[in-house]
Amino acid sequence: MDQRQFVDDRPRRALIIHNPVSGRVRSHRLVSEVASRLRGRGWTIEVAQTRRGGDATALALEAVRDQYPLVVAAGGDGTINEVLQPLVETGVTLGVLPVGTVNLWAAETGIPAHPASLAALLDRRSERWVDVGQIGSRYFLLMASVGFDAAVVAAVSGRLKQRFGRFSYAVAASNLAPGYRGTWIRLRLDGRETRMSVLVLLIGNTRRYAGSWQPIRHAVADDGALDVLAIRGTRVWSGIPQVGALFRPSANQWPALFWGRAREIEIESESPIPVQMDGDAAGSAPARVIAVPRALRVVVGDYGGSLFGAKSE
Repeated sequence: MDQRQFVDDRPRRALIIHNPVSGRVRSHRLVSEVASRLRGRGWTIEVAQTRRGGDATALALEAVRDQYPLVVAAGGDGTINEVLQPLVETGVTLGVLPVGTVNLWAAETGIPAHPASLAALLDRRSERWVDVGQIGSRYFLLMASVGFDAAVVAAVSGRLKQRFGRFSYAVAASNLAPGYRGTWIRLRLDGRETRMSVLVLLIGNTRRYAGSWQPIRHAVADDGALDVLAIRGTRVWSGIPQVGALFRPSANQWPALFWGRAREIEIESESPIPVQMDGDAAGSAPARVIAVPRALRVVVGDYGGSLFGAKSE
């Protein structure tokens, strides 16, 4: 693909898909102000609100059919995941207004929360192509995982989120930890097989996980592969030293941790293990995970670092 700079002559037209129950109390005001600022820059902006799970995907699919060049997800990472499903491999750009409980993608790619800065960023159309991961018929942008953290995600209800916000995950984790046991799995990375008892198997397309923490700190979002990290063990307490090691520069030398990288990942187990994608529950393993190279066009901010390897377009 030609990596030279080009003039984007697509229509200045966008659909903002707003999840009104996601995160910030004042999200309506932020969405309204960003839409107004974009209209002032010559954009035609439509705003649609979701009412139930699945609405964001349905609205994004309509936007693709209506040939919107830009679809903006106003919500958290779960809303982004819903919106991106129909956009993969279409060339329609995904933008983000970070108003959710958790906004890892916005933090990862330097997307601001201030309305004026957001409008300027969307107007500027600073865009990249990124990989996505795929499990079954669904895609993820940030990461997927199986094991304890996925069980925690499944246990966090909407009511718990409303009461405790991002701390709802800590509440659920403390409730589940005493009785949770690791699971023996057969793991194949591009056909190379290993067996282990895992507490958490993390599959990263990007680096951030749980706020500013970057356990897979060398992941690259457009390299055509997914990075794998396994915290091994049979009881949650046995994984605590491994989690501590992930904060050290020498984490890749810690013997209890497992590291890998692959385009195709197969996970098999004798009993089902919970799975999460981009922070939302996604069924259970066994599962096959594949990397879909440079399949999604995204708006990015001032992200810094080396999250992307290819030259910008």
